[in-house]
Amino acid sequence: MTNRAERNKKIGQSLKAKRARGEVSGRLPIGYQRLVGEDGVSRLVKDDHKQLLIEIARRLHDQGLSLRKIAVVLYPLGLKTRKGLPLTAATLWRAIRTHASIK
Repeated sequence: MTNRAERNKKIGQSLKAKRARGEVSGRLPIGYQRLVGEDGVSRLVKDDHKQLLIEIARRLHDQGLSLRKIAVVLYPLGLKTRKGLPLTAATLWRAIRTHASIK
């Protein structure tokens, strides 16, 4: 194996072990926060306010409202990107799908 292949394999094994321990790696889904415990391990914790906004978004979408309009409506209530901007339709759709699958 090449150095690159060995490195990729080692990284993959490390990330798999981290997930097996319940630790978080990478970006967080919208509606979750990273909580570092006393043991120094970071874990996902639901952000209740954003979880509620995502549930409202899902219900509005089920009623036929477009994702763009939902993002505009929920922006002033706190459903924003990490940079403080309104969510795009694609990001909002991903948040709704993730929220429904994790419940």
